[in-house]
Amino acid sequence: MRFLKIGIKNFRCFELEANFPDESQLTVSIKNWNIIEGTEIIGETTIDLEDRLYSNCYATCGLPAKFDSSGYNSWRDCLLPKELLIKMCRKFGLPKPSFSNNRLIVYDLNGKAFPFPDKNEEIAEYSQESESDDEENGDDIKEIKINKIEQQLALDALNNWQKITNLSLVAEHVETRSLYNPESGPELEQGKIQMWIDMFPINMYKYEQMPKPVDVTLRKPKKFQLRVVIKRTTNVILDDTNPLTGEKKSDIYVKAFLCDQEKDYQSTDVHYNSFNGVGEFNYRFIFDFEYLPAEKKIVTMQKQRFGFSLIESKKKPIINLHCYDADNFSADDLLGTLELDMSKFLQGATTGESCDKMLSELKWPKINLFKKKYCKGWWPFLTNDGLLAGKLEAEFHVLSEKEVENSPAGKGHDPPQKLDKPERPDTSFLWFTKPFQTFRYIIWRKYWKKVVLGIFILFLVIGLFLFIVQLPMIVVNKIFG
Repeated sequence: MRFLKIGIKNFRCFELEANFPDESQLTVSIKNWNIIEGTEIIGETTIDLEDRLYSNCYATCGLPAKFDSSGYNSWRDCLLPKELLIKMCRKFGLPKPSFSNNRLIVYDLNGKAFPFPDKNEEIAEYSQESESDDEENGDDIKEIKINKIEQQLALDALNNWQKITNLSLVAEHVETRSLYNPESGPELEQGKIQMWIDMFPINMYKYEQMPKPVDVTLRKPKKFQLRVVIKRTTNVILDDTNPLTGEKKSDIYVKAFLCDQEKDYQSTDVHYNSFNGVGEFNYRFIFDFEYLPAEKKIVTMQKQRFGFSLIESKKKPIINLHCYDADNFSADDLLGTLELDMSKFLQGATTGESCDKMLSELKWPKINLFKKKYCKGWWPFLTNDGLLAGKLEAEFHVLSEKEVENSPAGKGHDPPQKLDKPERPDTSFLWFTKPFQTFRYIIWRKYWKKVVLGIFILFLVIGLFLFIVQLPMIVVNKIFG
């Protein structure tokens, strides 16, 4: 009797029992279910299980790269790596492997020794990994740690079996097999199926000792909310010129969107007439999204170009922040961009001055924003050429679905958790909509001396003009009384 389990692309797991050699051929069929005409075969593939069972490459259960005793990638074979290594050495007629002082030595048929690991620094890595995995206390820790190190060493020897015997063992993998319709023949492929097969001998182990089936059901994404508070910008490129004064300035605003969904962007209001590259906002963005922590991907549903169905896509959890100069009669100018991966989040600088170091230091500290939950600081805007286009002070806060219910917040400056509107200079307004304020805060601020001199000259010219106009009358009155 043999125990069999299969994981296939529709995320289903099947457990079957088979008798060899009578039931050595496994056929996997993909069918089209039709309530009227009946079920039709689309395609099928046949696997010779007996060939895998008696293969010298140990094709019954693939070997992973790392030994884990728990978790989603836990060891799933009936034999532990150390037991399996002893079995394979016995099968190939090799001497029994030797374990001592966190080292493993395997000998080939000629007596040549193959040590694992072959570098001293790797021993420290094995010990460090095993210590980080252990959570027990007491005298059993040392035995557990040594056992995990020995299991990993044995697994490394199995994964390097080709060096010892010139024959590789089957590694853990998902195989892709072609599907063929018996009526169409083997020339016409009907699609592909992704699957793997694990086989375990029931006559050698009790059913309770069998490894549990791998859970291949589709993971459900978790709902999260990202809140971004744009505090202010500094040192932003002055890309425009004031038409009245000729000064360099920018009408600054910030736009944000997740992944590549620029059509769902959110933007701040505009800080008009920034003559020093400073923009005050105190504005909140709110993005709701679904996230797969195991895959570190955001799940989005996109509509097909032709049709009404939605397609699921997985993308990196990236928040894009763009700094723009608003133009009234043409397209807005992109000044700089900032791209942050929430799973490998670039930790913000403490001050705007120290923000320059982020461009020069290659190993700037990173955090997982989904674990840290909150981060604030300064980040640089960059041009397409990688030059500094400005600096952004912001706060980033990731909340779970339950945390959002307990602590709701509004977008922009709206309640709940209302943010105060920023204190901007008197020059921050659209100049042609407020002519009196334009004269008072922009023209008078820049040219008050020239304005006073101009008014004085104007009155002087008017006075001279009136004097010249009245001069003939004055002369006539003097002459003729």
